[in-house]
Amino acid sequence: MEDNFQYRISKAQKEDIAQNLIDFLEKEIELKNESKTFISNWLYTGHDEKRKAFYDVWEIVLKNYLPTSRPPD
Repeated sequence: MEDNFQYRISKAQKEDIAQNLIDFLEKEIELKNESKTFISNWLYTGHDEKRKAFYDVWEIVLKNYLPTSRPPD
């Protein structure tokens, strides 16, 4: 049996988390608990343990989030 962390979420959950992250960045709304858990799991999971579910969410965010301004220098 594998001791690695297995993070699995449905396609609908991936889309919901990604949309919540985009809304957080664009509209400054509060993150849902599911999104907070996703970020926490991302931070505490080693690079060799990250699975497709993590990258799927970030791919959705990167494809759909376009910042309107640059951060100050």
